Amino acid sequence: MKNENILKIATECLINRKILILLLMIFKTCSVGLGIFVPFLVGDVIDNIDKISIFKIALLIILSFVSLVIESIVTYQFTLLGKKASIHVRNKLCHKILSLDVQYYDKIHSGELSSRIIHDTSSLSEFLTASLPDLYSSILTLILMISILISYDKWLGGIFCIIFPIIILIMIPLANKISDLAIIQQGIYAKLNEILTETLEHIRFVKAYNAERSEEKKVLKKMDEWFLNSQKYNMIQAILSPLMGGITTLGLFVVCGIGAYRVQMGFVTTGTIIIFALYLVNAVEPVEIIGNIIMEYKELQGALYKVSEIFDVESEKTDGIPLNNKIKKLSFYDVKFSYNREKVLNGITFVANQNEKIAIVGESGAGKTTIFSLIERFYNVKEGKIVWGNNSINDIQLNEWRNNIGYVFQDKIIISGTVKENLLYGIEREVCEKELIQAAKKANIYETIMTLKYGFDTYIGEKGELLSGGQKQKLAIARMFLKNPAVLLLDEITASLDAESEQQISKSLNNLYIGRITLIIAHKLHTVMDADRILVLKNGKLVGEGNHEELMKTNNYYQGVIKYEFKT
Repeated sequence: MKNENILKIATECLINRKILILLLMIFKTCSVGLGIFVPFLVGDVIDNIDKISIFKIALLIILSFVSLVIESIVTYQFTLLGKKASIHVRNKLCHKILSLDVQYYDKIHSGELSSRIIHDTSSLSEFLTASLPDLYSSILTLILMISILISYDKWLGGIFCIIFPIIILIMIPLANKISDLAIIQQGIYAKLNEILTETLEHIRFVKAYNAERSEEKKVLKKMDEWFLNSQKYNMIQAILSPLMGGITTLGLFVVCGIGAYRVQMGFVTTGTIIIFALYLVNAVEPVEIIGNIIMEYKELQGALYKVSEIFDVESEKTDGIPLNNKIKKLSFYDVKFSYNREKVLNGITFVANQNEKIAIVGESGAGKTTIFSLIERFYNVKEGKIVWGNNSINDIQLNEWRNNIGYVFQDKIIISGTVKENLLYGIEREVCEKELIQAAKKANIYETIMTLKYGFDTYIGEKGELLSGGQKQKLAIARMFLKNPAVLLLDEITASLDAESEQQISKSLNNLYIGRITLIIAHKLHTVMDADRILVLKNGKLVGEGNHEELMKTNNYYQGVIKYEFKT
């Protein structure tokens, strides 16, 4: 996607405000016209100094005041429109980022993405808010000035026409350099945001290893890079301003010199020269604005370069056939999968039926979590097929399919918010208080919630810092009761819990298994010895299948793992 297309997205929200924009442009034109008329009025007063008119002086003051008021109103309204356009782009970008598949997130840091949404789009707001209205008024000002001056004296008007294109032509190559520097600058900001996000997210880890100084050095290094890049930008600005001022001053001398000659020859009056001088001085500002806007646009192109790359990434495929839950059966047929050309799953085949609890065991890296990721469609199966009922899961509408699944993660993920907000996370239907209480009781977390200061409305801190590991998992289980999925995925949910918490979680889960297909990943084999079936994985292959008793009789690998666990 080109940067121009991002500007098109920004203007989408302004389509319904065409009348307001038209009125603002009319007011802006009036403001420019009044500004142009004032020097003309001043020149007329000077030419008729012996006939000073109180009316003309009063008119001069009134017009200046009216121009100021109109300009203030127009600036305020354009600022609001620019902010709304910027918010619209941020919403679109946020929607795009959230619609990308998990593989994209594997390659990029979350801190960089947040920088794209928050920081990179801020320059767009400034450009739309101030730069575009100023560009319109500046171009209009110059056109009116040139028209008036040529009508007064074509020679002096011709000089006026020559000076300012020279300034613009000088600015263009410098503006291209600004664009390159802006791309570098946005990359530095993104990396800095990435470092800070990661440091603050793992602040306990940082402090435990006395790594504060190390993290500080990383930040300072990026700050130094930012400073050096800023120096180059400021150097261009430092060259540009005196250059523009010098060209303008030279032009003023030429106008005054030629003007003095033409006054002596009687071609123009002194008032006309004053008008030319005032217009030339007044024209410096719009020319500077045009030049700066060219540079700002190039800077904006650099800032939006990475944003446009995100818009170009293909989103998840969400369309498909409606979910059919008449046949609740999940089947893997010769599924093969690779991460970066490294084979993770190799010919996995099994069937999971309703009311069946199936455990998946194996060493780290055997492919257990990959099976869950494929079921969730975080990644697409390239070889083989995963089928729900009679349909490939890749053919089913994505949101419906994921609503059909309840995934309890090993990491005990808790959002910043209240207990109630965590229980209802991702649940779109209305849930009454009675149902909320019942879910909490089934998960054996209700009594704990009632001990909190505000019950279900208690804020539990970032990542649920006010709760223990077992309590976080019970909240996740309570959420599953509310979600009521057909397929339940439990990933090492008791891995880091003590024996008492483990027993409590197991008790909560017994209520949850009923009527569902349940797949459990476990390293602690004693927690899944009662499973209806156990799938044994080794190096991405299914090397055993059966219940605990059957595997103890027939599978040497499983026997070895069990003996090792109980020995240790």
